[in-house]
Amino acid sequence: MKLSDFDHLRDDKRVSFKTETVNRVSLTIISYAIADTEYWKKKHALETRGITFRNDTGECVCRPFEKFFNLGENNRTQEKDLNFDFATVKTKRDGSMLTPVLLKGEVFWKTKKSFYSGVALEANQYAHSMPDFINDVKSILELGLTPIFEYTSPNNRVVIDYGPDKAF
Repeated sequence: MKLSDFDHLRDDKRVSFKTETVNRVSLTIISYAIADTEYWKKKHALETRGITFRNDTGECVCRPFEKFFNLGENNRTQEKDLNFDFATVKTKRDGSMLTPVLLKGEVFWKTKKSFYSGVALEANQYAHSMPDFINDVKSILELGLTPIFEYTSPNNRVVIDYGPDKAF
């Protein structure tokens, strides 16, 4: 995917094209702000969950999972129509989705919308306190993959208080 693949969404008020500069690289983060059933019908709309591109090349540098829906939220997620034979159900910790990006050999962390939000800056500092973890993440990014993490912290309570421990 290239940045230009999303040009048809630029005038849609339900989506944001945000430009940020990280490590002297200009990037565009595309993320939906308001979701409705009509928006999801547009080409590439499901990809607007923080997908990030270099502005100089149009290259995708971060591609999180496309938008997914809760059980029963729409026609495609009705329990009677889903095969759970290979599913494992686990508790979801409610935090902030974080995706790392490799720029000029360094790993930088972002939320769906920004590298510079309080959560992104806190997570970046925390992640970089664990050199082995950063090296593992860097190895994954060098393969052209986007690892995705859920960041929880006492400083980032989304809904539930998880106590004093931070966790990726």
